[in-house]
Amino acid sequence: MKVLTHEGVLVTIPFTLNELKANQFERIDGKGGSEVGTVTEMSEGTVRRHVSAAGEIEKNYSTPRNMMSDIRFIARSLSNVQDGTEIRMQSSGARIKLVIPPQAQAAKATVTKGARVAFNGRVSPKTMLNARGTVQSIRGGRATVKLDASDRRRVTEATGKDYPESTTAPVEILDILDGEGS
Repeated sequence: MKVLTHEGVLVTIPFTLNELKANQFERIDGKGGSEVGTVTEMSEGTVRRHVSAAGEIEKNYSTPRNMMSDIRFIARSLSNVQDGTEIRMQSSGARIKLVIPPQAQAAKATVTKGARVAFNGRVSPKTMLNARGTVQSIRGGRATVKLDASDRRRVTEATGKDYPESTTAPVEILDILDGEGS
């Protein structure tokens, strides 16, 4: 999972009542903030251990569950950003935006008819994650995907719902499989 760190410590959007400067990430160790976070790949288990420890710090006013939610928000935003990239935060009231340098984002291939695709981490329900299929058509920002029989069966068994052979999805939640399709 892609996370932001500062001096090796996880950072997230502010969750304490500290007086941080505007546009600063909060260190989950409770020791202030940082204007930049560095993109780092970390296992979800390691992230959970850090968040659990942070939940026990007295001055942190957020639950581990809320911290994980914020960290997952950041991870989704960083899914195609190169490790080591410095990210800044821009806040306006309750709205927070990560400022990601355009050159740090990997170019995403365009989804086309006939392309072999897999559902990425933005899909809901998560049981569809990594389900593969072939794009049958594209209309606007949505694609009709014919699911592979094995993945359709897996999703159907996991959810108890009979998923159709073809499903429509936003192209943003589809990743092109390397070396497959057009």
